[in-house]
Amino acid sequence: MRLFRLRFGAILLAGATLAACATPPDAETAVTPPPVDSERLLALADESRAAGALADAQAHYRLVLEHEPEHAGARLGLAEIHLANGRLRDAERLFDGLAERAGDLPPATAARAFQGQGLARLRREAMDEAEVALRRAVKTRPDLWRAWNALGLLHDAREEWRQAAASYERALDLRPESAVVLNNQGYSLLLQGRYAEAAEVLTQALRQAPQNRRIRANLRLALAWQGQYREATLGASADARPRVLNDVGYIALLRGDHTAAEGLFVQAMEASPKHFAPAALNLAHVRDLHRPDIQEAEAPPAVVSDDDRLAAGPPLSLLDHAPEGEAR
Repeated sequence: MRLFRLRFGAILLAGATLAACATPPDAETAVTPPPVDSERLLALADESRAAGALADAQAHYRLVLEHEPEHAGARLGLAEIHLANGRLRDAERLFDGLAERAGDLPPATAARAFQGQGLARLRREAMDEAEVALRRAVKTRPDLWRAWNALGLLHDAREEWRQAAASYERALDLRPESAVVLNNQGYSLLLQGRYAEAAEVLTQALRQAPQNRRIRANLRLALAWQGQYREATLGASADARPRVLNDVGYIALLRGDHTAAEGLFVQAMEASPKHFAPAALNLAHVRDLHRPDIQEAEAPPAVVSDDDRLAAGPPLSLLDHAPEGEAR
């Protein structure tokens, strides 16, 4: 955009210089700036989003809106960037304005506006309002995978497992290798206690995004709930190992496997270069459970690690910042 502005300024300067040479000093010279190529700017914005340069994309959208304040494509793109950046109020205001004009917009633009409304409302946990918008989105354009994925999350929150599964399947029909959808589908299975199935789906998700810590944490959870404690701790870095051992031990404790839990808490303390309070507290807790003078209800509660807690990890973000061409 800086290059564009420099060129724009150079054109004005050259025009003014030529006018000064050819026109008497007392004549007024009007210099007409070149028209803004909105479609070119929108293409540049999409390229910037594809490259992860959201600030550059936002600047392009704003430049279009300076000249065409009601440009639907620029307003939609800016709203989606606000949503990706967590600016829900700004995003929803733009999405709502577009939804009000839906009858005058191309179906694809209207559908993405409804989708954006639904995603923003889901983020602020307005479930009923979110569902209305998301249903409008998929009715207008059934190929919006983000809307189907969001409906899956919504049904999970309501423990409507059959509807959640159907929504994730629709999303995967459209994006078969989406780590986002696979993770959320796997997490849905975890919530239902279907741990073996969850591990299978989360393994697929991890193949698509091998560096994603949230997917890996959810897979560790699925393995630990099956009693596969060793497998659940494999691959942990030296820094993460104390936390992973502690959290897998926490799952073992919840399963009633006190012997395994005690061993994992001891390993967590040994793996930590300094005092690791969560594992120390958990070790004391599990040992108290075997003391005849302490009832289980009187024992201090067990705790998971403060960061990336394995026992209560939320699903992956329902947005993956994919370029716009991949969002449909």
